[in-house]
Amino acid sequence: MADRSARSAARRGSRPAPDRPRHRPTRTHHACQLVHTDHCLLPCPPKSASSQRGIALDLDTLRLLHRHEQVQRDELGIDRSPSTSMFTRENGGAIDPNYLTHRFHKLVMASGLPQVRLHDLRHGAATLALAAGADLRVVQGLLGHASIVLTADTYTSVLPQLYHESARAIARLVLKAARKTARKVNNARRDTWLTGVAP
Repeated sequence: MADRSARSAARRGSRPAPDRPRHRPTRTHHACQLVHTDHCLLPCPPKSASSQRGIALDLDTLRLLHRHEQVQRDELGIDRSPSTSMFTRENGGAIDPNYLTHRFHKLVMASGLPQVRLHDLRHGAATLALAAGADLRVVQGLLGHASIVLTADTYTSVLPQLYHESARAIARLVLKAARKTARKVNNARRDTWLTGVAP
């Protein structure tokens, strides 16, 4: 679950519902979020209109989700429908987001890794996407931010590195074009020198 959250930047308490098209799915929809009341967990619409979105997933993550779905169906007798949560308790009930936070904290402690919060996986996914060259608008959509300004302001520490990488990529293109032009000019000069005739 933590790995899927890191890849998709879903919020804690969100209930993903995978698409069920005929062809191999590549997206999951952020269908609703679970909200604590004094008595129970209630499924509610996502936090904002921009939070109601599809999230693209890679094929490895989809295979893991389908395997998880198969285990739930075969071993636990949980039959999946579009409104069913992807991750549930053994009885098919919703998992309390506070339990996930507590469990994640225990797993991080046991692993010996530096302390990170479950929510930090969202930031990690966004940072990795930006470092991989994803456009800022794509990351905005991934996170469900209503404004690109929020995304840019939040990830300004990553942007300078991306600006430098972009500058190096532009310089490579310019230098490649300059070398190509220089070769043409040198070849034309050589031909002129050899033949004594201007091109």
